[in-house]
Amino acid sequence: MFFIGLNAYIPLSAPVGDDRLGLVELRPLGLISGIHNQGLVNGVSVEYQGTGVLYHNTSTIPLHFDPSHTYGRNNASAYGYAKIVFRPNIDGTYTVQQGWADSGTNTSTLDKTEVLMPGEYLWCPHTHETNASVFGGTWLIQPSSQTQGGVLIPGKTLTFISFKTQYSE
Repeated sequence: MFFIGLNAYIPLSAPVGDDRLGLVELRPLGLISGIHNQGLVNGVSVEYQGTGVLYHNTSTIPLHFDPSHTYGRNNASAYGYAKIVFRPNIDGTYTVQQGWADSGTNTSTLDKTEVLMPGEYLWCPHTHETNASVFGGTWLIQPSSQTQGGVLIPGKTLTFISFKTQYSE
C-alpha cells in the first residue's frame, strides 16, 4: 500500500486548442526558478526533497509534454528514478508500463516529448520513494543498475483507492 502526499495529485486537462502542456500546467503549485529537480511538500515546491507526484490525464485527448517539466526527480533509471505510466484496464485496475527514458538533469531538459493517453496516470517519484533500503524499506522502482527489487515493475496490476477526500464545512 502506498499513499499519495497532500496536494501531490495533479489532474491534467488539455489547454484550449492544443495538446501540448508546459510548465504552467505541469507545475500548478509553483516552481523554484531555474530548478527542474523538484518535489512537493504539502503542495509547496521544494528542491531535493518531498514526495512523488501522481499526474492524471482527465482529458479526452493524448497530452504531450517534456517529462523534465513535471515535479519529481528527473528520470535517472539507473537509480530507480523512472517516471512510470499506469494504464487503465477494463476492470478498473491499472497496469504498470515501462519507465520513460532518462530526461534532463537538475537544471536543464533534453527536450524530449512523451505522451500521456486519456485516463492514464503518470507517477513521478522523488528521493524518498526510490531507494528506501537505506531506511529499512524497499525499492519502489527497480533501478536499471539492479537485477532485483522494486515494487512497480512493468506488467504489475495496481488498484487505486480514494482514501480520503477533501470536504468543506
